[in-house]
Amino acid sequence: CAKVISTVSADITWVSPSGLEVSQRMVKEESKLIATKMFGVLVRYTLSYPTDTADSRKAKNAIAPTFVHSLDSAHLSKVACDFDQQLAVVHDSFATVPAHCQQLRSSLLTTLEKMYSDVRLEDYKEYWEQRYNVELPEPPAQGEFDITTVSECLYAFS
Repeated sequence: CAKVISTVSADITWVSPSGLEVSQRMVKEESKLIATKMFGVLVRYTLSYPTDTADSRKAKNAIAPTFVHSLDSAHLSKVACDFDQQLAVVHDSFATVPAHCQQLRSSLLTTLEKMYSDVRLEDYKEYWEQRYNVELPEPPAQGEFDITTVSECLYAFS
């Protein structure tokens, strides 16, 4: 998808399940070698700066992790809104005091199940096709995992 979209735009945007608009901008860079003398010694620096030209290779390599991180952050924000006790978070790790661990686990699983029941790659494909006026390949087929069984998984969050 990113390779096709980057032929028409340097920015690839979407709305995460939390409602946050995410934008990935991958552009080519140009470099300039700067040589100067400092205290009689020749010093060379390479200065890189972005251009306005989309970099389809960077976009293609970055879209999957950026997309997954946007889903992780959406889950984090949904848990933060749902959980009404002390909560500490770092990236996709959650912590609370021992007395509230079961409640946190329940919140994590409930929000995860609800969020991923609504996430469909086909919806993102349609959104991008309309936004960028491009034809994209079909997303991978949905697997057989039933997200509603995640609450039964003993080690989903521990």
